[in-house]
Amino acid sequence: MNYIKASLYICMLALLANCSSPNTKQESESPKSNVGMKLVPGGEFIMGTDEQESYAHERPAHHVKVKAFWIDETEVTNQQFKEFVDATGYITVAEKKPTWEELKKQVPPGTPKPHDSVLVAGSLVFDPPANPVSLDDYT
Repeated sequence: MNYIKASLYICMLALLANCSSPNTKQESESPKSNVGMKLVPGGEFIMGTDEQESYAHERPAHHVKVKAFWIDETEVTNQQFKEFVDATGYITVAEKKPTWEELKKQVPPGTPKPHDSVLVAGSLVFDPPANPVSLDDYT
């Protein structure tokens, strides 16, 4: 689980590091304080696949260039995240009310629109079942 969390965190930071404006620092430039941080060098890689058995959203394979970015050596603490939110006004996905337009992209065609009363900000938490379950049934 920590590996998944770390991977998601690195991907998020890589994407944020590459959403630059004309006034963004050069990739070799350090942040104001890089204590406890490491520079991840930029590079190129092939993202996705051309395999027939893959999901449609994984195709096609394509070249991606990622700029160098700085990353913390450890996980972000709740206090650090609070300071970030206070400084930037960042709003998490869990705090945003979902829209039907966005939700219907994620459900099978023909799925009826849920009542507006259930379209509220929130998050999902996986609660594992008490008993073993069949892995042959995706439902």
